[in-house]
Amino acid sequence: MISAGNQIEDLEAEEEQIIRGFIVKKINDAFSKNYRSIEPWKDQQIDSVTNKNGPLEMRLNFCLDNRLISFMLRKSTNPNEILITNDILKEFRDAGIDFVQTFMDLGRMLRAGIKPTKVDRKSARPIITSVATLMRFLDPEPS
Repeated sequence: MISAGNQIEDLEAEEEQIIRGFIVKKINDAFSKNYRSIEPWKDQQIDSVTNKNGPLEMRLNFCLDNRLISFMLRKSTNPNEILITNDILKEFRDAGIDFVQTFMDLGRMLRAGIKPTKVDRKSARPIITSVATLMRFLDPEPS
């Protein structure tokens, strides 16, 4: 017999996997669509094998450095921190992901806090996490 606790844990793990897949897909799509047009040709030739299949963290940093993901950007005062804006909730809805009810729920799932700060000179309350923490969420079992 399966206990209710196990079912809840399984559901939470499945939801985390869906969020993980969504964010990784956004990173990979943004990187694939923009790498060749942003990176100088000389660097592309040198790094062609490395970057084509480069590590997820390298692709994430490329996307952050070039502001390629609408809901995710580097904190201007600390480049090791990432701000995730509530625009991600609209992206979830557009993708048919409806189990994330609040921005705070997403913050808990990402093991990150929501703090007031400035985003593009406007006051906001984004999820603030480090690159390392987000990478642990996105790639819990690195190869």
